[in-house]
Amino acid sequence: MSLEHIAEDKISAELQLYQFFIAKPKFDIKGTDLIAFVDFKDSFKLGRIQSKGRSLIKQRSCTIKIKNEYVKDSFFVFVY
Repeated sequence: MSLEHIAEDKISAELQLYQFFIAKPKFDIKGTDLIAFVDFKDSFKLGRIQSKGRSLIKQRSCTIKIKNEYVKDSFFVFVY
């Protein structure tokens, strides 16, 4: 299993602890790796999530790049 898939699974599990419903879309549009749904009384709100998996074993730092066009409305980035 790749680090990217491990990161998605870990991020999903952690968000579910806080009552977010997580879905894995079958598309990758505007950096969407996961979709989070929050249940409100009469509707759902959703957020697009980009997950990043990075290892610091061989290096002391790392960077991530997010396209400006992705960062709108309900967009979140989680790094594992």
